[in-house]
Amino acid sequence: PRAIIVSENYYPHWKAYINGTEIPVKYYSFPKTIILEIPSGTWLVELKFEDPFAYLWLLSLIYLAVLVTFMFCSHSRQ
Repeated sequence: PRAIIVSENYYPHWKAYINGTEIPVKYYSFPKTIILEIPSGTWLVELKFEDPFAYLWLLSLIYLAVLVTFMFCSHSRQ
């Protein structure tokens, strides 16, 4: 196997794919760089950061919209 070293900070939410198949993402401890072990040959390698908390942004915007609507309706009734 060969290795690709990516100069990017490692976080557990990094996902790596070879031709669409997920492979393990490893890291080197000192500079926290990402290491991908790949077989010899020609491959399409993708590295994606998949944040499991991304939906919270949408939830926060919905909450804010409801709050502003409630405040506007309460103010207009007075």
